[in-house]
Amino acid sequence: MQGFDESVSTEDPHWALRSVTHLPVRLVLTGFTALVLVQSYVLGRLEQFALRSTRLQAFLVRCHERAFRRLLQSIPPDEVRQVGVVGGGLFPRTVLVLQKIVPDCRLVVIDASSENIERARRYLRVHGIPTSAIEFVASRYDHRQCLDLDLVVIPLAFVGNRSSLYGGRPGPPLIVHDWLWHTRGDTGAVISYWLLKRINLILPKETKDADPSKRTLPPLLQATAPRSD
Repeated sequence: MQGFDESVSTEDPHWALRSVTHLPVRLVLTGFTALVLVQSYVLGRLEQFALRSTRLQAFLVRCHERAFRRLLQSIPPDEVRQVGVVGGGLFPRTVLVLQKIVPDCRLVVIDASSENIERARRYLRVHGIPTSAIEFVASRYDHRQCLDLDLVVIPLAFVGNRSSLYGGRPGPPLIVHDWLWHTRGDTGAVISYWLLKRINLILPKETKDADPSKRTLPPLLQATAPRSD
C-alpha cells in the first residue's frame, strides 16, 4: 500500500473520496489531507464539466498551449522525445497541447483511473486525433519509474507530497500545474488569471545521460492499460 507522501495522482473525483478509507487514520484527521482530497475531487468535477462544452475545451487548450510554448523554450526541442503526462485521462488537454508543440514526441499518459483513460481514448478517437504515438498506462505515478522520460507533466489535481516535486529530485524536468500564486521552480508561465492557474518548470539537478541509445523504458511504461477499442 502506498503512503500518502508518495507520488500519486488522479483526476478521478470518486477516487479522491474513496482513498480516505485507505489512508491511515492519523493522516485522515489532518486538515491538510482533507484539503488535498477535496481539492482533487472538485478539480475532477470541473474536468467533467469541461467535457460538456466545446467552447470551454477550446479555451482551456488555447490557454495551456500559450503557457507551454513559453516554458518549453527552456528545453531544446530535440531533447523532448518522450513525455509523461500524469493524470492525462478524462479531458486530455495536455496531450492536445503537446501534440501541437512537439508533434514528433512520444506521449505516455499515466492515470490511476482506467475509466478516465478510456474516456480520453474515446475523446481523441471521436475528434479524429491520431493516437499511434500515445501510450496509456493505468497506474499511479511513481517518479522512480519515469526516470528515462525527457519530461513529466504533473496536474493540479496531484494527490501527494507536492513540495517534494520542487525538491530537486534526480530525473527528467517537471512541468507542474499549480495555483497562480505559487511561483516556484526555475521558471514559470501563467495559464490564465481567470482560472488562477500557472505552470512551473523544475529542471533536474543532475545531468541526464545524453546518449539516447543507453535509455531503456522503465517497467511502468511496459505495462500499458488494456484496450477496449
